[in-house]
Amino acid sequence: MPKANIVLIGFMASGKTTVGEILSGLTGMPLVDTDGAIEKGQGRTTREIFGTDGEPRFRELERELISVEAERNGVVLAVGGGAVLDGTNVANLRAGGLVYLLLVTASQVASRAGADPSRPLLSVNVDEIASLMSSRESAYLDAADVVVETAGRSPGEVAGEIADDFESRRHES
Repeated sequence: MPKANIVLIGFMASGKTTVGEILSGLTGMPLVDTDGAIEKGQGRTTREIFGTDGEPRFRELERELISVEAERNGVVLAVGGGAVLDGTNVANLRAGGLVYLLLVTASQVASRAGADPSRPLLSVNVDEIASLMSSRESAYLDAADVVVETAGRSPGEVAGEIADDFESRRHES
């Protein structure tokens, strides 16, 4: 059975939501941004959930949402930066979707996100960002079917590449 979902993974501020919105328009597939869906369901920001309930509770909510959304057919799933640290999430995402890793540099993250108060684990220190990225690198690479470089490219170019790749892989199945 061909994989019907496009899954976007990557570090915070790698462009998952922006690229996902463009992909949704290109493919006609609805976008599910897991961080946004959790915030809407909880009536609080991610930072508030982390601050009040802790990261383990947020990860539990994320795991529950991914298990449901990954079973849908024909969606673009943009998952939070830490989602692939959970093997259950990775298995669920890969079961029905092609997983695209959006590569970004620490300096890109710092310039894109700045001091965004909605990002609970993000520092503006490039060295700290690089350290956190490095600690997650193998999880990202292990989860990915396709690695997409974002440096020097517009979100539209990245989305177009992913849409073309997804379509070609669907026809191979």
